[in-house]
Amino acid sequence: MRQTWLLDIEVFPNFFFIGVKNYRTQEEHRFEVSEFIDDRERIYNVFTKFSGFLVSFNGIYYDNVVISYILKDYFTELKHLPVLEFLAKVKYLSNLVIDSDDNYEAIKSYKWFKKRWTDIDLFMYWSKQLRISKKISLKSLGIQLNHPEVQELPYEYTRILNAEEIENVKHYNLVNDLGILERLFNEMKEEISLRGFVNSEYKLQCWSFDAPKIASEILLNDYCTRGSFEPKSVRKRRFEPFTGKIGELFDNQLFEFKHPVLKKVYEEILECNRDFSKEFWFKDGDTEMVVSLGIGGIHSLLDNEVYTVQDGQAYISSDVASLYPTNIINHLICRYPEVLQQYTDIKTERLEAKRLKLKQKDTFLKLVLNAFSGLIDNEHSWLYYSEGALKLRIIGQLLMLKALEECCLRKYRVLALNTDSIDIIIDKDQEEEYINIMNSLQDTYTVVFEHEYIKKTVYSNINNYIQVSTEGKIKRKGAFKLDYNEQNKREIPLGDSINELIVPKALNLYFVKDIPVEESIRNPDKYGFHIYDYCKSNKISKDYSVIYNGQQVQNLNRYYFSNRGAYLFKKKKSKNTLEHVNVGEGVKLFNKYEVKSWEEYDINYSHYIVKAKEIISSIENKQLSLF
Repeated sequence: MRQTWLLDIEVFPNFFFIGVKNYRTQEEHRFEVSEFIDDRERIYNVFTKFSGFLVSFNGIYYDNVVISYILKDYFTELKHLPVLEFLAKVKYLSNLVIDSDDNYEAIKSYKWFKKRWTDIDLFMYWSKQLRISKKISLKSLGIQLNHPEVQELPYEYTRILNAEEIENVKHYNLVNDLGILERLFNEMKEEISLRGFVNSEYKLQCWSFDAPKIASEILLNDYCTRGSFEPKSVRKRRFEPFTGKIGELFDNQLFEFKHPVLKKVYEEILECNRDFSKEFWFKDGDTEMVVSLGIGGIHSLLDNEVYTVQDGQAYISSDVASLYPTNIINHLICRYPEVLQQYTDIKTERLEAKRLKLKQKDTFLKLVLNAFSGLIDNEHSWLYYSEGALKLRIIGQLLMLKALEECCLRKYRVLALNTDSIDIIIDKDQEEEYINIMNSLQDTYTVVFEHEYIKKTVYSNINNYIQVSTEGKIKRKGAFKLDYNEQNKREIPLGDSINELIVPKALNLYFVKDIPVEESIRNPDKYGFHIYDYCKSNKISKDYSVIYNGQQVQNLNRYYFSNRGAYLFKKKKSKNTLEHVNVGEGVKLFNKYEVKSWEEYDINYSHYIVKAKEIISSIENKQLSLF
C-alpha cells in the first residue's frame, strides 16, 4: 500500500523546515536546515525516493516547487553551499514562487520537475473562480472544521529567527497547518476517493483536479480519440463570444405566449443581446410578483414572506429534473457533435449507474453532466460556446415563464419562480388538473417535472429560505443553512462562513418546531449546541493592528460574545485611532479551545437572541401588515 504523507513547509532567511505527517501511522517527520541542524542530504534522499501520495494545500504552486528546486539543483548548486547561503538561495526561490505571475520563466523548470510521488493538492479541489472569490485559505477552513487552535504565522517571513522563535514556527507548522490539513483530508475523503475512482476506471490522473477540469478532460480525451486529434492543440482552441440578438438562437415559435404581459416580455427578450436583464411586475388574480430575468437565471423577488398550506389546499413545488443536462441534449447545445453524443451517452449511463446503486460512478457521471454548462460559458475553455450557453439559459427561463402563464390562465396562485422550479397553492380539487398541465409542458418541451407537497416555506428572499414538505423533509438555502443537516451531511459547503451558527440553528427550531429563540439559545445542552456555534471569526487586513484587552493580537481571531468580554479593536497602521470591530459589544477570544461549563463560558446570550429576533420580526411583521 502506498504511503500517504501530509506536508507543509516554512521558509525564512535563516530557517527552512518541512513538516510531514504519515497519515496512516501518525508518525511525524521533521526536516530542518538552520544553524542548528542541516538536513539537506536527508531531504534529498527521502524526497527523491518517496513514491506515495503527498497531500498539501496549495503545494503544487508553492511547497512542492521549493522542494523540487532543492532536488533538481542539489548536486549542481546546493549541496556544498554554506548553510546560510543555501537558506538565502531557497528564500530567493520562495519569493519568486510567491510572485510566480511575474517570474514564470525563472521557476517553470522546478514547477514541471518530475517527481516520483503523486500530488494531492486539496486547494485545487475548488475551481479557480471559487478560490479567487471566496479567498479560501487553510486557516479559514480550520475554523470551519473546528480546529482547536487558531494561529497565524507568528512572525513575518522576512524575520531572522532566534532559537525560541524557530521552535514556535515548528509548533505552528506541525500543530496548526498539518493539524488542519489532516482534518481537511478526513473531511474530503469522498472527493479524494472519487478522483481515485476516475484515475482507476478512466485512466485520468486527476488527483489534484477540480470538478470542471475533470469533466473537461474526460470529454476531451473521448473527443480526441474519436477524431484522432492532439489534445494539446484542442485545448488551445478559442472562440469569440456571440454578439447577435437572442431571437437568432432558436425558432421563435418554440414558445408562444398568450398572456399580454408575458407576450410583450418575450418579444423584448428576442430583441436583446447576451447582456440582457429585465425586471417586471406581474399580477394576475391572486398571483403578484416581481420577476427578474437575466444571464444568472430567472427568479421572483421575494422579501420576508411566509407561506403555509391551509385545509382544502395543496401547496406544490414543481422542479424540472436535470434542467440543464436535459436541455443541452434537447437543443443540441454543443459546437462538437461528437462531444454532444458522448454527453448524451453519459446521461444514459448515469441513469443505469443510479439504478444499479453504483455510487461512485453515479457521482462521477453527475459531475460531468453538471460541469458542462459552466464549461460552455467559460471563454478559456475549448468547449466555449457563448451562443449555446445563452440559448441554454434563455430556454430554461422561458420554460418557467410558460409554466407561470399556464398556471395563471387557470387562476392558480403562483408563489415563487426560480431557475428550475415553480411553487403554487391551489384547491385540492385542482390537483389533477395542475398535474395534467405540467405533464403537457413535459411533452411539449421534453422535460420532466418532479412534484413535492409543501407544508410551509419561510422566505427572507428567493435565495434564503426554509421549506418543509408535508413528509417532514427540510430544504434550506442561503442564510438558513446549517453546518450539517438532519442526515448528518454537510450543508454549508467548505469554504463558506459559519459565523454565529447558533442564529440559523435557533431560526430553524423556531420556524419548523415553534421553539422560541430565547428557549433554544439559552439552553445549549438541551438542544445539542456546542460553544463553536456561538463563535465568530474575523480576518482583518494586515494594514491594521488588532488590539484586545490592551494587547496586540493576531489579525485572524475566533471569538464569542460574552457578558464580561473585552472590546476588540483595529487600528490602521498609518493612524492612531482605534476602531471597534464589533461596536459596543465585548467578546472573549477563543483561538484556543477550552473545555468549560456553560456558566464559565459566560456567553452573552442576549446578543444572539436579538439577532435572531430581528430576522423573525422582519419576516413576521411584514406578514401582519399584509393581512
